[in-house]
Amino acid sequence: MTKRRNCIKPELMEALQMLKFMLKKQRLNFTDTWETPVAEMRDDHEDMGVLEDILGAQDMELDKVLETLDEEE
Repeated sequence: MTKRRNCIKPELMEALQMLKFMLKKQRLNFTDTWETPVAEMRDDHEDMGVLEDILGAQDMELDKVLETLDEEE
C-alpha cells in the first residue's frame, strides 16, 4: 500500500467500501423525487427575481449592474 492509503483510518475505509457497495447495487436516480407542486404550476404572476430586486431597490443603471456582476466573477 502507498503512504496515501495508509492515511485513511480503518473506520473511514470501511464506511467508504460500504457506501461504494450500496451505490453499485442501487443505481442512483437523482430525478426520483423531482416533482413540481400543482400550486407552483398554477402560479400566474411572473417574477423577475434577483435582477428586478437589484434594479428596483437600488435604482441602478444597467451598466452599473453589469459591472457589479462582472466584479463578483
